[in-house]
Amino acid sequence: MTAADAQFRQLAARLVATEGGHDAAAAVVRLYETYFDRLAPVIGARGVRALFARAVEVEKTRHACLAALVLDGDPRAAALPLITCLSDEPPDAAHAAVVAVLAAFIGLIVNILGADLGARILGTELKEIR
Repeated sequence: MTAADAQFRQLAARLVATEGGHDAAAAVVRLYETYFDRLAPVIGARGVRALFARAVEVEKTRHACLAALVLDGDPRAAALPLITCLSDEPPDAAHAAVVAVLAAFIGLIVNILGADLGARILGTELKEIR
């Protein structure tokens, strides 16, 4: 794991804790919807879903509970299947998977759009994601 990956994970963990407390899957759905609204005008609705789907795909090898997850349909609702997918998982495993997916999603946003635009879209201070 690179230093940037560790920063993305720390940021993701903090965002999940702030957004949803113990319900990590619901928290990431709300965060995704917020980021969708901010990203869609820049990269399009399908572009946002593609980034999120890529983040899930990257983490499937590390989190078996994501293996059967399929993201299709409405791009704005792409994160909703996480709630069902993770509902039978132990809370710690679900939380770890959600943080990993969100961190990968944040990493993709920052790496593709750059740190400045990524920080503005994520609504976070630049120093947190550099």
